[in-house]
Amino acid sequence: MDHHSNILPWSTACPTTEMVKIDENTADIDMKDLARKLDGRVKVVSFVHVSHVTGHEADVEAIRKLVRSRAPKALIVLDCTQSVPHQEINVEELGVDAIVFSSHKMFGSTGVGVLWLSPRALKVLPLPATTGGGALEDIDDDLNIRYTDAPWRYEPGTPPLAEAVGMAAAAQYIMDHREEIRQNEEELLSITLDEVSKIPCRTLGGAQANRGAPIVSMTFDGVYPNDIGTIASGLQGVCLRAGHHCAIPLHRALGEKGSLRLSLGPYNTEDDVRKGVNAISEALDIITDKTY
Repeated sequence: MDHHSNILPWSTACPTTEMVKIDENTADIDMKDLARKLDGRVKVVSFVHVSHVTGHEADVEAIRKLVRSRAPKALIVLDCTQSVPHQEINVEELGVDAIVFSSHKMFGSTGVGVLWLSPRALKVLPLPATTGGGALEDIDDDLNIRYTDAPWRYEPGTPPLAEAVGMAAAAQYIMDHREEIRQNEEELLSITLDEVSKIPCRTLGGAQANRGAPIVSMTFDGVYPNDIGTIASGLQGVCLRAGHHCAIPLHRALGEKGSLRLSLGPYNTEDDVRKGVNAISEALDIITDKTY
């Protein structure tokens, strides 16, 4: 389910990092495989709250309970990049040790994001890998360093002030309009799934997946999704994403090399959805020579 950004840092930091399998039919985490790989040696379990490819929402509670029972010392890290823009996040209810998300995925500034750490994580985490001004209390002539308490030790140097202000403004907008956003996106997702069902394609994760975000990705028999995306964008002026979406392992597990993705937001309308799906249908007809 994961974006490469939730795979590469861990594999770089720890050569023994293992990936958990997913169910090829539902695109959900394979709980049996996760259970097999959990024991007292596991230090971190990291996974996405909502897939950026299928929109599928992970069962955080079930995963958390399994990890706590089989690897009680492991820290649970939850990537909420795709869920934060679309649903309310309650860190206490989720019960994980760390939450991360990016500003630009919630309509804010680029180059900035959030790392939330639980009291449990703050107690067990080592000193930060990156240090700088503001991260220490004292340093003597022998370079003996006394670091500040958390969270300041994890915020060295001058922060990206302008970007942080932009992120805060985006967060405030989402919080002020949360219910409107939810209703609009639920309606648009329902329309999207209905319209997509009318064209010959495979919806990754299944049309009835437990979605936590209005995202639908599809593949086509004998047709490269990038070709559909390129032609469709030119026909209706819609913006579609085609390729592996920085999720090669997910596509490989599903037996696909790539997919075409419709990703909706609070700014989209029913007209946008119908234009997008119509453009996909027209592009498919052109490629398969049904109308030309």
